[in-house]
Amino acid sequence: MQIPKYKKYDVLRVVWIDAFTNDSPWSESDAAVKEQGQYIVQTVGFYLGQDKEYMRLSMSRGNKDDTCMFFNIPLGMIRECERLRVGKMVKTKVEK
Repeated sequence: MQIPKYKKYDVLRVVWIDAFTNDSPWSESDAAVKEQGQYIVQTVGFYLGQDKEYMRLSMSRGNKDDTCMFFNIPLGMIRECERLRVGKMVKTKVEK
């Protein structure tokens, strides 16, 4: 899949195929894979960039452009990728 160009901190929804394991202790490998199928995952996060192998997303972004909870998604496993529209952030007071 050709990955579109994104800007740093764009909010993306990425659909990708993750690795999985069979929870049965013993089975025939081919049968287990056919039974399980592909494990499709949707991840939403802030785009940090990519290299030849991985797209990097962050699950959280601080007010000083610091980030945490990184995800490295193998480019070869990505099936869909879209930029999500995020409205203007409005500060609200939380009652304690």
